[in-house]
Amino acid sequence: WEYNDFGVWPFDFEDGYDEYRWTTEAYVPEDWKTAKGPFGSINGELAEHTAGVPNTLINLWFPEGHDQEGEVLPNYFFRTTFDVADPESVEALLFDMWFDDAVTVYINGVMVRQYNCFMGGENMGYSGCDRDTPLDITSQHLPFKIDDPTLLDSLNLKEEGNLIAVELYQCSAYSDDIYFDLTSLRVQRSIKELPFTDV
Repeated sequence: WEYNDFGVWPFDFEDGYDEYRWTTEAYVPEDWKTAKGPFGSINGELAEHTAGVPNTLINLWFPEGHDQEGEVLPNYFFRTTFDVADPESVEALLFDMWFDDAVTVYINGVMVRQYNCFMGGENMGYSGCDRDTPLDITSQHLPFKIDDPTLLDSLNLKEEGNLIAVELYQCSAYSDDIYFDLTSLRVQRSIKELPFTDV
């Protein structure tokens, strides 16, 4: 994954910024880190979370020298790519994910799921855990499926380099942990009928 845990938005607020450009391949991350998930922090350390011990430690607080130094980061940004053989045959995308506290998922710039966030993908800050899609308050395990044909078509899936972008949110400035892991992303395809009935 490429990831941003700097406490810096991946867009510029000046001159009519596009706050979702970072979710597309047109955006080229500058100085983002790369590492293998799962990602997390418990009070600034790698420690046991509900889902396990993170592989990569991410910053829990704004860094030294920042004007909000010592405060809890509200947002984290992750990007990676995946390939799809025969995109025209895709009937569903199946995800298995762990997160804490809230998450928005994009594919090729299209928002496909949002959990524990304010409605409409306009969060950009602490989520407040406004559970528009109710989950058990102690649960961070999220399997979900994208199988709506219109939504799938809007993703413009291609054979190589499909971009999945994930924005992870803290619930509040008083949170002491954060966690993200996409454990699997599977493709369900339609079975094409053979053009003959006998072999």
